[in-house]
Amino acid sequence: MSPAQDGPDALEQALADAMSETSPGLVLGCLWGPVTKAYFAALRRSGGNTGANTPHV
Repeated sequence: MSPAQDGPDALEQALADAMSETSPGLVLGCLWGPVTKAYFAALRRSGGNTGANTPHV
């Protein structure tokens, strides 16, 4: 295992660690609320077009 992890795997591992230490409902409640609020706020700002959130090179 590399000392510095990044990307989806690291996030998945962090979530798995958190869920093994606490109840899944508590973790999901803490993460899901703020994440979905921010996501839908960004979605509304972009006019509902998810493609507007991705930079075009």
